Amino acid sequence: MAVRKLLYHDLVRGVSVYAHYDVLDGLVGIEEEYQENQTLDYVKALKDVPVGKDVRHFMEVPSSLKARAITEGWDNDKDKWRRIMNDPDYKYLRVWEGRV
Repeated sequence: MAVRKLLYHDLVRGVSVYAHYDVLDGLVGIEEEYQENQTLDYVKALKDVPVGKDVRHFMEVPSSLKARAITEGWDNDKDKWRRIMNDPDYKYLRVWEGRV
């Protein structure tokens, strides 16, 4: 029998962290559950803000994508991030429609 318990909920990052404990075999696991609605609402709001010539907010990266980058080992790979920022599959995260 497995037990799932909420450890904490971070409203700012939009993530809930749960601990899992399997009573039968004694295994413990940690699960992060992401709520991306906050990020998507934030991106929509930023699209209405006028942009300057020098500095532009290009993309909002949700916690789930950051966690995936860390897990897969490409969190410090600038070329991989550039490909993601220009990838049409991630267009919904873009604030500005240009290319990097």
